[in-house]
Amino acid sequence: MQRTQPLPHFPRTRMGVLLAICLAELASSVPAHAQQTAAKSGALELSIDSTLLGGSHAGDNEEATYLSADKLFSNSDEDTLLEGNVEIQQKNLTLTGDRIRYSPITDSARAEGNLVIEQPGLRISGPSGTVKVGSRVGFIEDPAYELTDIGGKGSADKLTFDGVDTLTLENPNYTVCEVPNPRAAKQADWYVQADELELDQSAETGRAKNARIVFQNVPILATPYLSFPTTDRRKSGFLAPSIGSSNRGGTEFTLPYYWNIAPNRDVTLYPRVISSRGFQLGTDTRYLGQVNQGSLKLDYLPSDQKTNTDRYALNFDHVYSRDHITADLNVNKVSDDQYFVDFSRSQAVASQRILERSGSVKYQGNGWQATSRVVRYQTLQLANDVIAQPYDRLPEVNLSAYPVWYGPMYVKASASYTDFANPTLVEGGRATANLRAEMPIVRPAYQLTTAASLQHTSYNLDR
Repeated sequence: MQRTQPLPHFPRTRMGVLLAICLAELASSVPAHAQQTAAKSGALELSIDSTLLGGSHAGDNEEATYLSADKLFSNSDEDTLLEGNVEIQQKNLTLTGDRIRYSPITDSARAEGNLVIEQPGLRISGPSGTVKVGSRVGFIEDPAYELTDIGGKGSADKLTFDGVDTLTLENPNYTVCEVPNPRAAKQADWYVQADELELDQSAETGRAKNARIVFQNVPILATPYLSFPTTDRRKSGFLAPSIGSSNRGGTEFTLPYYWNIAPNRDVTLYPRVISSRGFQLGTDTRYLGQVNQGSLKLDYLPSDQKTNTDRYALNFDHVYSRDHITADLNVNKVSDDQYFVDFSRSQAVASQRILERSGSVKYQGNGWQATSRVVRYQTLQLANDVIAQPYDRLPEVNLSAYPVWYGPMYVKASASYTDFANPTLVEGGRATANLRAEMPIVRPAYQLTTAASLQHTSYNLDR
């Protein structure tokens, strides 16, 4: 028999130390042919978590399984009982619980009491379960789960591990709303109930069978199949519906649909049914290119049942940037003065009265820059609240030179011209010019800057 080396004294009684002693004695007493047989059979390697001994296992075998607990009971090398703050870790998978029976031969862990399984993007808890650590095959009774990347959560009657990447839940519920814990998913404003839910980690997709969308404890939509992303990766599909009501529109129901066209382009459709007005379609389009980026938002309601008119709201933002030129366009427009009052869901939007439409072009030269801008406004007038129309700028031109060092002084200059337009007030143009020279005097005991500035402003007014 091989001679066992003396073990150092450890002041702690954590299971990691006990397991170290146990395995050391086991290694010294196993015959050579038994060790060779175990190697040929490919039995799973057990390693002691060296952090328990004051070290690190960062460079150890990634296939190794690390165990930690308050107590260890074992009467053979095929079955080990761990109790108290149990932790089993392999690669990116961690199991914790009150009591776990682990077999290194079958790589199977049977847990009882506060079982928690964690891996990137997923956390599962339950009172009991059985899992093969390496292959991730097993089941958990009465589980609660969290998709940590997107905040999805819920509970189920049973969870089955079908492999490394696939989980199947029986009779689950699911929500992304804020709730006290995953088992309180049914307390959320809305949640999804299904007969079966499959979470495919490799495809980053969840698939529900016979799903029902429940809002305020009332089922509002049923579908035989429903899929959604389990990470923050974009995926085409329906989004969470919303229900509301107002004294001007009645009951409203919206079922958004997201279309992931390309990595740099997408569209979200907002079909909405308004009980006292009709059907409204909203769109939100985004795009991003090397020199162009922007978004287009449009809400359109044909033949409003209350006004017998077409109602719409438009917002368009576009930015172009290349070399020395930058240009942007911002357009905001609504069909009528009452639009925000009739369709907004917040007081801040309902009180919006002035909408800007503007466009600008800027050229960045060597030591100077020029900017041209056009600004117009749509003013929403209410019968009992008339406000002043702001001045449009048609156009506004600015020219400026960066400070230049001439001998002992800095010299900088700027000029601008703006043509103001208003249907009822005085109109006209304004020109300004500014020339400034500065001469700094810096000494060890003090600093002084002398400056001279010349500014000119002129107006050409009508009415």
